[in-house]
Amino acid sequence: MMTKRVLIAYGTRFGSTEEISSKFAEIMRNQGLDTTVINVKKDKWPPLDQFDAVLIGSSIKIGRWTKEAKKFLKKNVEALKEKSFLAIYVSSGDASYPEKYQEAKEKYVQKIITDLGFDLNKVMHEAFGGLFDMSNTSKIGWMEKKFMNMAARDDESANLTENEYNDLRDWDQIHSFANEATTRILQL
Repeated sequence: MMTKRVLIAYGTRFGSTEEISSKFAEIMRNQGLDTTVINVKKDKWPPLDQFDAVLIGSSIKIGRWTKEAKKFLKKNVEALKEKSFLAIYVSSGDASYPEKYQEAKEKYVQKIITDLGFDLNKVMHEAFGGLFDMSNTSKIGWMEKKFMNMAARDDESANLTENEYNDLRDWDQIHSFANEATTRILQL
């Protein structure tokens, strides 16, 4: 049996989607999949015909995908439609909260899938919570950090702590998604 080759391509702003993508790769490699991970902003895009399966992720900021991840999807839409397995996911602050999760999934994942002409039932997809790193070592700029700290003070339901590392991602959800994707790819 030939080893399945998987591409995980992601766009990230502050590292949340990168960490999720790295966790996917770790889980898939542990199950014997040949996994390549690329940051679509920094790395050269490999030809998609080299891969049996593709996962594409993006962070969400102000309701938008990273421009590079969206460009990757649009440029490769026809090649992606030919894949036996495709997964699309986002890391979004809105998906961190049960009352906003379904809306985030519909708005940031399902909408892009249908807008690009993919069959929603054939694309594995998910919205994961976000990371709000407002600590001193954060990659977030000072102005954004200031706005996030203000939001943390003003919105108790946001469940954020000022000047702290606030990881609102559900790592059990991330592991479950990666395991399900791995099972499906191994069955190709």
